[in-house]
Amino acid sequence: MPKRPPTRNGGLASTRKRWAARHPAGAVGRSASGRVYHYRTRTYRALLWLPLGLCLTFGFLSWATGQGLAAGTQTTGLVCGAVGCGLWFLGGWYAYRICRVETDEDGLTQITPLVRRRIAWGQVEDYRLTGEYNRGVVEGRGERLHFSRGIIGYEELKDEIARRATECGGKAWEEPTSLLRHK
Repeated sequence: MPKRPPTRNGGLASTRKRWAARHPAGAVGRSASGRVYHYRTRTYRALLWLPLGLCLTFGFLSWATGQGLAAGTQTTGLVCGAVGCGLWFLGGWYAYRICRVETDEDGLTQITPLVRRRIAWGQVEDYRLTGEYNRGVVEGRGERLHFSRGIIGYEELKDEIARRATECGGKAWEEPTSLLRHK
């Protein structure tokens, strides 16, 4: 077997380069033309294991019922629960990998599993925070983009929108009004 030439760091250099290419340094990634804000946080990743656990539990219970180990339960309901939680798990992981907001010199783009929306910076008509969770909303050209507080680089994204939205005259982000906050 031919010997491989030595690599820097004992063969780990290529692994580190691949890791760095998939996971850019810092909280916010960079694309070829701008910045990428995504939702890939530890909290969201941990929450995605819940439907898998439920799926496995329902699957085990339906198997145990079929084997006669758990008498008196409805196999159909357990199978439906396993399938439903499995779909929830797969859909959640797909959204976890896909959902993001991208900014570049021309505008703002929101990418979700079902929809891709884009608003040019000159066409942004309004931006504000809504609801109890300070969800960001950007409106313009008949489109409405949403991003939640859980996005990585939330404050940086808000600052970039306020800086680049030329039609809004550099207004500040308005705090949401809620009936629960008023006395």
